[in-house]
Amino acid sequence: MAVRKMVLVIVALALMVSVSVASAAVPDTLDKPKGDPLRKLGRGISNCLTFFIEIPNQISKTNNNDGPVAAITYGVVKGITMSIFRMAIGGYEVLTFPIPLPEWYRPILTDPEFMLESWNM
Repeated sequence: MAVRKMVLVIVALALMVSVSVASAAVPDTLDKPKGDPLRKLGRGISNCLTFFIEIPNQISKTNNNDGPVAAITYGVVKGITMSIFRMAIGGYEVLTFPIPLPEWYRPILTDPEFMLESWNM
């Protein structure tokens, strides 16, 4: 009986160690998002130069989703607000491009990352 308990304890410990080692290795095998300082700098410059395109883009999106009345009211306000955010975040990314924040140089604005990539005509 004592030998059987000893074997069970050893098997349980071996299982716990192997699971903890395997779970510690998982983050290293996950794909990290693509990003580097130069992409962050380019994204920041692009956002600083194209922030004003956010106004007609938001008007167009609002018109497609909610109709023309919403487009000339809510769409305009949302466009102005988003253009201010895009310009401010672009400036932040230009000033902090060598610093990997957010982690792995992820974009802060992702819809779209670059203003011209989502222009829907």
